[in-house]
Amino acid sequence: MRLAALVVLLAVIFGGFLGGSSAFWVNHWFEQSSVTVTERATVEIEKGNSFSDVTDQLVERGILRESDALKFKVIAQLQQKTEDIKVGEYSFEGEVTPKEVLERIERGQRVIRYITLPEGKPVEAVWRKFGDAAKLKNDIEGLDYDGVLNRLELYFEASHLEGLFFPDTYSYLAGNSATSVLQRAHDKLYAVLQDAWDARSEDVQVENIYELLILASIIERESGVSRDRKQISGVLHRRLGIDMLLQVDPTVIYGLGDAFDGDLKTKHMRMDHEYNTYVHKGLPPSPICMPSKDSILAAANPQPGDAMYFVGRGDGTSQFSATLREHNQAVQKYQMK
Repeated sequence: MRLAALVVLLAVIFGGFLGGSSAFWVNHWFEQSSVTVTERATVEIEKGNSFSDVTDQLVERGILRESDALKFKVIAQLQQKTEDIKVGEYSFEGEVTPKEVLERIERGQRVIRYITLPEGKPVEAVWRKFGDAAKLKNDIEGLDYDGVLNRLELYFEASHLEGLFFPDTYSYLAGNSATSVLQRAHDKLYAVLQDAWDARSEDVQVENIYELLILASIIERESGVSRDRKQISGVLHRRLGIDMLLQVDPTVIYGLGDAFDGDLKTKHMRMDHEYNTYVHKGLPPSPICMPSKDSILAAANPQPGDAMYFVGRGDGTSQFSATLREHNQAVQKYQMK
């Protein structure tokens, strides 16, 4: 028997034969009767599912009693809500009434999932995150970098995916695509970059926001200490300003790719590739990681001073020097132990 016919029949029975007491009883059941969902149960409503399909899922997951399924469908039909259910994933746990269930799927109170793009990591880390993300449609799987670039609306010219996404935590719903997350991450990156660029210092030696991004990625990889990043930025900007080699290890390591085994050697610094800042002046052709907001702000606001060199102390901080002699002494002290 069709649902509409059942609705008419039950409405006549409830409203005519039993009168007001029936309406009160049905309403009380709808609002007060509950099912205890002891373990979190999830229902996924897909495009094309009928309300009966949804009700069947609710029964199968123990969110609705089988004996209550017909009443549930009738009330939903009487309230004209059977066409208002929203596609998506819904989660239920604890005491749940039929009214709460109907309201949740009608309002679209869907399960919100999260994915985090990590600071300071290369773009390959994003692909791994997408591969592990539950219910996310990985529509970029199998695409090369150009294929992914072609799916995005970029705010500036870039021939490489590296660094184009702001590291942060992004929410998504079941069935959302990886492309949609990437686009939001790029949108946010542009907003952060543009704000930093608009408030940049007069000492900045880069020409546009993409170059600022490249420099920020180097700063990110050079130090995880916030207070050192502006000083590192100052050193790099001063070197750019006098056309001096940047001579930073992270760009060399990035250029080596899978060939880098964790031990940076002198021969690596002599290799002629476009990311070797010991060989080529200026910035490398692309970012080398996803820089944090802190590094982007540092890139746009270099600390004034006379330091032209820096070296890691071994504890995460850096020693800064104005002359090569001082720098060599610092290297001997901190690196030649």
